Amino acid sequence: MKLETMKIVACMASSADGRIAYDIAAPYKALGSAEDLLWLRTIRDAAQAVVYGGSTFRAYPKLHAREDKTLPLLAHGIVTRAVDLEVSLPVDAPLWQAATDTEITIFTPVEIPMSQRQRYPKQLCWVTFTPDKPYPLQVCAYYQSKSVETLLIEGGGQMLYAFLQEKCLDTLFLTWCPLLLGGLQQPQMLLGEGFQFENAPRLKIESTRHVPSTDELFMTLSVQYPS
Repeated sequence: MKLETMKIVACMASSADGRIAYDIAAPYKALGSAEDLLWLRTIRDAAQAVVYGGSTFRAYPKLHAREDKTLPLLAHGIVTRAVDLEVSLPVDAPLWQAATDTEITIFTPVEIPMSQRQRYPKQLCWVTFTPDKPYPLQVCAYYQSKSVETLLIEGGGQMLYAFLQEKCLDTLFLTWCPLLLGGLQQPQMLLGEGFQFENAPRLKIESTRHVPSTDELFMTLSVQYPS
């Protein structure tokens, strides 16, 4: 379980059947509307750091921008399970250009040799997970030590499941998009092994906002865990 002094939130846009993208092989294109992007950036304004997985990074290898440009840039954390960094984290990604202006941390399952690390900006922070504790708890502890008050998770489904499994997630900001996408290979909002019904986290609706022009539904959901 996470430390209580830090709030952890997630923000995702999903089709009605739980898909968060519609063509994994194509260049990134948001599932939601311009209104959804505005909401996402506003949610970023309330956070001090954003963390996401390697697949999310490869789909959008750029700076995760805020709406309020007067605020400091978000600290970025990328969790990769791959050992071959050149495949999981392309060395020419636009995000690296921001390394001199904000903290970018790469979380890895094993120690990365200097021969690989030196291909990336020297300002990057490198953190190796230890085997004695689930990685979401280690991510939480890391940002707790940085005095982060709100940590934002932006995907993907495997990471969201991992944080839920450790009862780390407090709030889910969900954009419900009026689409039915299907497809076995399409990225889904939640992956992992799944929860048994009696142990499944439940969501309580705190607020909703309907946008008539797009029929999107913006929901703020608190996460409740079985005792």
